Amino acid sequence: MKRIVVELLWLPFRAMPWVLGAAVLMAWHGTGVTPVSAQTLELGPVETVIGDLHEPASHVFGQIRHLEVDGDGNLYVLDRHANDIRVFNARGEFIDGVGGGGQGPGEFRGLRGVTLSGGGLMHAVDEGNARVSTFELTETGLEFRDSASLGFVPYDVCALGSIRFVLVGGGPATGELIHALDEEGNVIRTFGEREFPEGELREIKGDRSDLLNQGFLHCDEERDLLFFLHLARPLLRAFSPTGEEVWRTTIPDYHEQRYALGRNGLCCRYPLPDPDSGTYHHGYQVTGDGTGRILVSLIETHWERREQAYEIRLFDADTGAQVGHQRTNAFVGAVHEDRAYSFRYWYAGNQDPEFVPQVIVRTLER
Repeated sequence: MKRIVVELLWLPFRAMPWVLGAAVLMAWHGTGVTPVSAQTLELGPVETVIGDLHEPASHVFGQIRHLEVDGDGNLYVLDRHANDIRVFNARGEFIDGVGGGGQGPGEFRGLRGVTLSGGGLMHAVDEGNARVSTFELTETGLEFRDSASLGFVPYDVCALGSIRFVLVGGGPATGELIHALDEEGNVIRTFGEREFPEGELREIKGDRSDLLNQGFLHCDEERDLLFFLHLARPLLRAFSPTGEEVWRTTIPDYHEQRYALGRNGLCCRYPLPDPDSGTYHHGYQVTGDGTGRILVSLIETHWERREQAYEIRLFDADTGAQVGHQRTNAFVGAVHEDRAYSFRYWYAGNQDPEFVPQVIVRTLER
C-alpha cells in the first residue's frame, strides 16, 4: 500500500551541495536516540520536484514554511519571504496564488500558517496584520472571502470542520494559548495552559513564557483531536475540540536549548546548547499519517560544528506513547493518500550558494 508523505527538507549550516549535505546529516548520529519499537516511516522514490531558478516565477520560492494538501491532491505552499500562498495540482502545475506584502484584502505581513476546511476554504494567519484571512479555491482560482482581526499575534492555525483554532504566538504572555473561532471569526472558547519558565530562564527578570509556548498545530479530523507541538520544549499535547487536554507527553532524548542574558543585559541570548551533548533540539512539524500515529519532526543542532541532524518521532495518537523514530534528512509535514509532497527550507544560517527551496513529491510505502 502506498501513502503520501509531506516533508520539510533542510540543509546543514555548512556550504555544500544538497545531496552531500543530506549524506552528512544522515552520517552524523546526533544523540543516538534508541527506538522503543521497530515502527518507522518508509520513504519511497521522488516523483516530482517543484522549484527551480530556471522555471517561471510561480515555481521560485524564498522560504517555504508550511503546506497543505486538499482532497483532490492540490498542494498549497506558504512562502514566508514572498508573503504569498501558491496552489499546484498533483502534477506540480501552477494553479493560482494569493498574497504579497500589505494590509489590503488578500495581502499579508509575516505569513505564519495555512489550513484547509470544508467547502474548499483556505485560511491563513499573518502576524503583521494580526488576522485570519479566508479564501476559496474555485474554477477560476483562489478568491478572497473575508478576514477577521485577532487582537493578538498568531503563530499557526488548523481547522476541525468549520472551527478554526489559532495559536497565540506573541503579545502579552498571559491567557490561554489556543483560540477557537467560529465561521464569522468570533472567539468561542480559549484553552491550552501556558508553560512557564524553570531553571535559568526563571531567574531572568520578566515573564519569558512567550519563549516556551510557540509551536505548531495539527488538526486530526478522523480522531477529532487537536495536537500542539512546542517549538523549544520537549512537549507534545493533544486536545479535544472543546479544549480538554486529552494527554500530554514529554518527548524523550530531547536536549533543550538554554538561555542567558544578552550583551545589553536583556533577555535573551539563545539558543545555547546542552552542555553535555553540545546540541539542542527544536520541534518543527507535527502531522498525522492516517494510521493512528502522530509524526513529530525534530532538528538537532550541533552549534559548535554548525551541523544539523533530523529525525522523525512517531507517537500513538490515542495515548501519546512514542512508538518509534528514525533519522532522516526531511521534516514530515503531511500524509495524504497516494501522492507525495515534501519541501526544502531556506534559513538564515544556510550558506550554500546552490541552495534552491523546493517542493519534492515522493511516495511512502507500507
